[in-house]
Amino acid sequence: MGSEAIKYKEFEIWYNRFSRGEFDLDYDIRSEPKTRDFCQLPTCVIEKVLEKLCYIEQLTVRKVCRDIKSVVDSMRCSLKSIEMTWHSDYIECRFDDQLVVYSRTKYIRYNVDNVIRVFDKDYGKLALQDWKFPMRNRKLRLDFLKIECKEPNNRMKKEKKVKKLIEIFRELIGALESIGSRVHVEKLQIDTFRPDFNDVEYILNCFQPGYLKSIAIPGFYLKREELNVERPTSPAPGVEPSEAHERAKTNYRRACFLKDDIYEITELEQWKEAEELHLKYNWDYFYDEDLIHFKRFHFTDCILDRERLIHLREIFSESTNFELCTITSPNFQTCSEYLESFCEKVESGEEVIYRFKILEDSRKILEFKLDYNQRKIIISKKSL
Repeated sequence: MGSEAIKYKEFEIWYNRFSRGEFDLDYDIRSEPKTRDFCQLPTCVIEKVLEKLCYIEQLTVRKVCRDIKSVVDSMRCSLKSIEMTWHSDYIECRFDDQLVVYSRTKYIRYNVDNVIRVFDKDYGKLALQDWKFPMRNRKLRLDFLKIECKEPNNRMKKEKKVKKLIEIFRELIGALESIGSRVHVEKLQIDTFRPDFNDVEYILNCFQPGYLKSIAIPGFYLKREELNVERPTSPAPGVEPSEAHERAKTNYRRACFLKDDIYEITELEQWKEAEELHLKYNWDYFYDEDLIHFKRFHFTDCILDRERLIHLREIFSESTNFELCTITSPNFQTCSEYLESFCEKVESGEEVIYRFKILEDSRKILEFKLDYNQRKIIISKKSL
């Protein structure tokens, strides 16, 4: 302290000498061999060392000094997977295999060994900062990014749940837009208890078109019939509109808004250049021409009937890109009956397979395989 203070390097030399029993105070410390600080090593050497650390360790080392912070920020990020899950009173972020849990209080318990806990009254802000930090690195190339919002507990009123969800997505979208450049992600998964097409559009637009190959969007309980609504005829002059007419007007306006929102998504380059699509509950609220460019489809929890299977047959028969589609369905057991009405059943050991010839003079077929173990249909295009 004060005028008597010595540099840490000098202190370290004297401390080591005294520890060895060398008490000669006339010793000239300038004769000590020179050693370099870690930060004085060549940048390429520092990078080699830091590359051996996991992402969380790199975050910790980054706080040591400005020089190391600069090196960490300029490195190609080693992360391959980021998952964020919002709960009503805490947030989970998984960076590769490292789980970090952010919360205001400590009462939330985890029976997991490899977990880091962060407690703060502004835990949401901290979680977003850590979540978006690696995405600010323009060298980042993620294999997988997941954004999930769990439904709050039942004690919370519906209006409050919706308000909370709106706040969450506003903060998420704000964080993504603040990055300043589009993020390179190969597979994007969005899941929420109350999906909104506008949120999906804003999030998709934050990722690099072409690099984004797979899109998984949340499940919309929506059917094509709800969009194909005709504008109701206005009542004659002087005639009071009926309740049925007012309902028809409301349904028509809703259909127009939904179609506009869906159109905004399907016009994005991110959508047009993706190759794989994951949907839940339904697919036909999208027009066929907005689906036909995808190579692979994965539909879950879809109620199927003969007409809907024929609809898929038509889309996949016309597509020149189609490779594979998997479907899980609550009424899986009845699908064989529907397929038999327009396909040829093929005996193939324990497997149940149906084939549909795309053109009479072509060797191309659609194959429908029923997997009774996983209760799903696997559709693929093949050549005989």
